[in-house]
Amino acid sequence: MFTDKLHETTHNLNDVNLLVNLLSEFNISPEQALEGTGIDNGQLNDPCALVSHQQELKLFNNVRALAPAKEIGILAAKRSDIASFGILGYAMLSCSSLQHAIELGMRYIDVAGPKLHHQFLHANGKSIYRVTDQYGVGDLLSFCVEVSLGPVFLLAQELLEVGDVAEEIHFTYPEPSYAEHYRNLFNTRLVFNSQFNQILLRDNLLERPLPKANPLSAKLLEKLCAETTQQDKASLDHKEEVRNILLARPGYFPKIDQVADVMDVAPRTLRRKLQMAGTSFQRILDEVRQQLSINYLTGTQFCVDEIANLVGFSDAANFRQAFKRWTGKTPSEVRHEYNNATTPIESLSNENSCTV
Repeated sequence: MFTDKLHETTHNLNDVNLLVNLLSEFNISPEQALEGTGIDNGQLNDPCALVSHQQELKLFNNVRALAPAKEIGILAAKRSDIASFGILGYAMLSCSSLQHAIELGMRYIDVAGPKLHHQFLHANGKSIYRVTDQYGVGDLLSFCVEVSLGPVFLLAQELLEVGDVAEEIHFTYPEPSYAEHYRNLFNTRLVFNSQFNQILLRDNLLERPLPKANPLSAKLLEKLCAETTQQDKASLDHKEEVRNILLARPGYFPKIDQVADVMDVAPRTLRRKLQMAGTSFQRILDEVRQQLSINYLTGTQFCVDEIANLVGFSDAANFRQAFKRWTGKTPSEVRHEYNNATTPIESLSNENSCTV
């Protein structure tokens, strides 16, 4: 139902810049767009700045609330091009075939900052590119699908330099009121209320040579993707160390000064390193409390008062408010859903899939 993976991965601000610029066309300021995200306006032009998925989801909420156009997700998808995928996009452009490009994309998809779980699979003789929500994005699902499948569809067109790449595109939600914008973007058969959110690629596309294939460039750019991924992992190490310290003694949550002392760094240095990783001490603390709360609610019979105390709240009412803010649900709703689930929620896995 929930996962920390969503909060751990960081990536560049390409999508953030795209959305902020798009909102500016509706006379919405960057400050309005970024409110509550923890992203500073000055970071927008910083090529080294990173954003977490949690920050990006907050931005998506802002975009949905502020934009006067319901089709804002489709409008954002239409702005996507090779450059939107950063180094990964150009690496894929240099690949020998579409299959090679997709496999490379799956390997380094974190570099592009995807919003959902991406899979590339074969079923019933069809090649399928699928995105699934494993993070509980709730009301943001359609928006996340729009800004995920839309750019992938346009990327396939750009890689192959052809327009007819999809046989069908499926969506799990009902046809929206602005479905005409879907048809204008995808220009193929659309299926709503489907079992999956996915693109069914046309036959015989996978082995088609890419017009701009360049083996030397592909190797160089893939190396850059690997280096970028390693840099992201280094940033993640600081977050993981803080998280591990906070989890070492459940029920006792040290202050940042105490954590910094354990890590043998100055508190100011720790704050800066966490900011560079797209997070903060308070955000990590909240994530740890959320994780523990859900574990207690679904794995024990502890009452809410006991759980509140175990995650550092002296007052159960404050805990309930915090939990609702973290998850969008009350503690009793989460426990009720878990107890009444008829089947366990399993993580989709596939050798060609990548959870982000």
